[in-house]
Amino acid sequence: MLQPTVGMADRCIRAVASVVLSLAGLLASTACGTGGGRDSAPSATFSASGAGPGGSTAGPRPTQGTPLAIPITGPEPRYVDDEEKLKLTLPPPPGTEASLTEQVLYDLRAQTLGMAGAPGALDARCEGEITAQRDRITVCLVMYEGVEVRWPVEVTGANMLTVSFQSLTPKTGPLVREAVYGAFWSQFNSKSPQLRCDDIPHVTSVELDRVSGYHCQYLDLGPAGPRWLDQPVVLGRFGVQFS
Repeated sequence: MLQPTVGMADRCIRAVASVVLSLAGLLASTACGTGGGRDSAPSATFSASGAGPGGSTAGPRPTQGTPLAIPITGPEPRYVDDEEKLKLTLPPPPGTEASLTEQVLYDLRAQTLGMAGAPGALDARCEGEITAQRDRITVCLVMYEGVEVRWPVEVTGANMLTVSFQSLTPKTGPLVREAVYGAFWSQFNSKSPQLRCDDIPHVTSVELDRVSGYHCQYLDLGPAGPRWLDQPVVLGRFGVQFS
């Protein structure tokens, strides 16, 4: 009677073992199919622009603004940002025996060149002789390349040996193309690889310390994307400025 009992127990143990092995195989198969191993884990790569797997990256952003007509690609040889250097293009200064008017005219020629920012043909005269009379204002005219600059000159002091005077700021002055291009390159070439300006006449008369109506611009490559930033051209007493 003991023999059949042993056979039944053996068959039960084998059935249980078969079920355990089947379950183990199923679990192993499931783990392999779902990437349960660390080395086989699937990965996804996303671009900085936010494109998902298989997506295309964003293209370059369009440039904002309209480029001006003239590219500024290097220094302008005629531009001189130094009145003392510009004086070297003038005739020698008058001697001590020269009249006060001649001495004033030499000074006004030099100041006009400094304002223009480039050498040019000059002619100058005063509306009457300048005398040692204190507080008297005399208007002197300097022509730069055909553009007239009217300088009011005031005698501020006089004694037996010297006469002092000052030139007041004129209302208009010569805006010179090469000076604008040269000044813009000098001030902005470190900001951007691309500079442009309006097509400015060789020389034209503009009001001092006011927006001239001409512009230059540089290409800004900031985080907002490439854009042309306009800089209005202003002529001041001491040369070209950008505001």
